[in-house]
Amino acid sequence: MSIGTNGSKRPDGRSSRLVEILTLLASIPESGPSDHSDHSNQYGAQGLVVEFDEAYTCFVEGFEQLPSESQMIALQAVDTKLSAMIGAKDATLWTLRARREDQIWVEARQLVDVAIESFARSECAEAAPPHSGATLNSGATPNSGAPLPSGSSKK
Repeated sequence: MSIGTNGSKRPDGRSSRLVEILTLLASIPESGPSDHSDHSNQYGAQGLVVEFDEAYTCFVEGFEQLPSESQMIALQAVDTKLSAMIGAKDATLWTLRARREDQIWVEARQLVDVAIESFARSECAEAAPPHSGATLNSGATPNSGAPLPSGSSKK
């Protein structure tokens, strides 16, 4: 998935890393201590939260233009939720059972899903073809029935 920001169509390592970390955070409850193939176990759930924070910071600082408003809102919501989880200093939040069943993790995964979706929507918008019914002068389009500027004709 190539992710850009508002006005940027180029894939970027920072955004790719951020989406990768978000995807791993979304799958945290499925990882267990015996699943060594999962990246989240290399860092642990708390390590992924730290990875998200670093990736989020690099993502925002690394662009000449900021991400879209929906991306920023979604990322800030994830950051706020994860920061509160770390701030709670509750070791039970980080157990496999809590990651699978605790409401705070359900909410965190929902916020992560919204963030991932905001990037997917942005990517789709960048890939969409230009609007074919371009507005001419005061709202007139070739097929609207409104008067066209002189020299224009309906096709």
